[in-house]
Amino acid sequence: MKLIYLRAVNRLGQLVDELRSNRSGGLGVDGVTESIQAEEVLETIRAIDYGEPEALKKAAVAVLSQIRNVRLTESHVNYLAEAHAVLSDTISPNSEMANRIFRSAKQFGLDPYRGILSSAGALKKYKLVEVSDDV
Repeated sequence: MKLIYLRAVNRLGQLVDELRSNRSGGLGVDGVTESIQAEEVLETIRAIDYGEPEALKKAAVAVLSQIRNVRLTESHVNYLAEAHAVLSDTISPNSEMANRIFRSAKQFGLDPYRGILSSAGALKKYKLVEVSDDV
């Protein structure tokens, strides 16, 4: 499993390099193939049973939630590069690695909760106030 993981992370790095080299003021159509391939590599990483249970799945889902169904921007590519760096620097995948990837989305101006059903904090709070009938 470790070899499959290392190959997948290496391929993700190659795709990030290709995405960066295709940029000419914007990714446009040039990055579509690499984007799709990056999603496939992340799905492979998600399915690997290596390291702390569920760590790779959490990390892959955090990245996939940012790059799926969007037109990639420089921020997305930089986030993908950061995720690759974290994955390749981690000897044994663990929950801290997954949390670093999740939290780093904000660093690139992305919404860490994009594509996720719930967030850790409340978005709005409401207060119910009883009103009398004699108004």
